[in-house]
Amino acid sequence: MNRREFILGGVATSLAGCRCLRFGCHPRTAVQAYSVRDLLSKDFHGTCARLAALGLDGLEMWGTKDFEARMVRRSLDDSRLVACGAHVGIEQLLPDARNWAFDYAQTVGYTRIIVPWLMPEKGLADEPDWWRRQAAVMNAAADAARARGLAIGYHNHDHEFGRSFGGKTVWEIFTGEFSDDIFIQWDVGALAHADQDAAAWMRRYPGRCPTIHVKDDWDKDLGYWGVIGEPPPGRPGVDWQAVVTELRRHPVEWAVVEPATSDRLDTVARSLARLKELDTWCAKRSSAELTE
Repeated sequence: MNRREFILGGVATSLAGCRCLRFGCHPRTAVQAYSVRDLLSKDFHGTCARLAALGLDGLEMWGTKDFEARMVRRSLDDSRLVACGAHVGIEQLLPDARNWAFDYAQTVGYTRIIVPWLMPEKGLADEPDWWRRQAAVMNAAADAARARGLAIGYHNHDHEFGRSFGGKTVWEIFTGEFSDDIFIQWDVGALAHADQDAAAWMRRYPGRCPTIHVKDDWDKDLGYWGVIGEPPPGRPGVDWQAVVTELRRHPVEWAVVEPATSDRLDTVARSLARLKELDTWCAKRSSAELTE
């Protein structure tokens, strides 16, 4: 048995008892543009066509300042892909910039605008308050976005769980300031990377996650890109059984793959194939149970 067969067998075993991998709601599948950013910068239209040929339903945008909105919409329409959202820097949500971000979203055709990364400077004396100030910016943007039929969210990484103040993680301090309008986009691979129990965190924010990044733990130096079922050696990776259980309780609309690459499609193809392989295994499992 080779490593790939061993991993597949292990993931399948961990999913024993689930009736459908597709998280109980048959979400559509997308790729985060950051994972293919170099390909998109060289040939946006052709890369969209290649992504659609892999069987993806959509693209989650990144680098909106680099791609003209009408061109993006034409390329997506021609490839029959849907823009399921966009990752944008928080600076695009400031009062003097957000109308541009909102116009871009409505031209391309997505409603979810997601801040993908926040990191204070090292040694910041008032770090908890810094996170509270960022939440205030997002709350104001979410209020303005609602009037345009848009929504604002935040995508976790691993670093929000590595520091605590007064017994609370940065994540708890930050999200504790969120208005009800702000949604969360869980990245279960980033939680595994931080040695966190993804399902446990998901249980604490029920119904707040309309889209999710489905990837595994990664190590770019060793060539492990976050493909489902391919965690780095010695790392447990994502507990997919527990994650799927939570997603069956609170279904999502989009499952977004995000291998840690920039200019290759094989990792995207493997990520999507792994979802389909696991879905097939679960479908067979369900059929067997129904005949018992």
